[in-house]
Amino acid sequence: MGILIVISPLIVLLILRIRLNMSSKDKNDEIMEEFWAREREARFARNVDISNLPLFIPDMECLPFLPSSDDKRRSELEAKVISSGREPMLDLHEFTNTDLKIKYGNGNFTTISSYDQNFMYFTRDLFQWGKYLYENNYTDDALTVLEYLISITQNIVSAFTILAKIYRDNKEPDKISNLINIVESTKDSITKQTTLRSLRDIIN
Repeated sequence: MGILIVISPLIVLLILRIRLNMSSKDKNDEIMEEFWAREREARFARNVDISNLPLFIPDMECLPFLPSSDDKRRSELEAKVISSGREPMLDLHEFTNTDLKIKYGNGNFTTISSYDQNFMYFTRDLFQWGKYLYENNYTDDALTVLEYLISITQNIVSAFTILAKIYRDNKEPDKISNLINIVESTKDSITKQTTLRSLRDIIN
């Protein structure tokens, strides 16, 4: 007569959990090994010539600067945009620091990262200016600034939501739909789903 072996469900679950943990550990070890390999590569990456990089040059002529204004705050914000717009800049938000070192050389990292930072400052100053214009009833000028802003970066959620509010007030739902299409076509990011939810709330 054969012996019937009864295995407790708890034992089965324990075995499965151990196997999953071992698999997860192996995967984590592989990820960490790849990470440190790239870090070593970045540390010794040779410098490349960055003198002819295609720097981003903003189109300042399309923006609604006023030669003179009684609105002191507006003038201050415009001056900040003009100042930050003069700095050498590149949009490198898709790259990690390690990527930049490998691509351009470890010795160029400080310069390259400053270009990325300058782009961030410029787009931040543009948004602050556009937001102020919207909140103080310079609606047409706000529209110009914010439309230009989203044409060069899709990473500022509030720029999309303010534009959508302007389009809603102007009874232009098709333009809100276009904003949604722009966001949907961008790569996944921390802000993508938040932006889409905000736009859909406005259009609905």
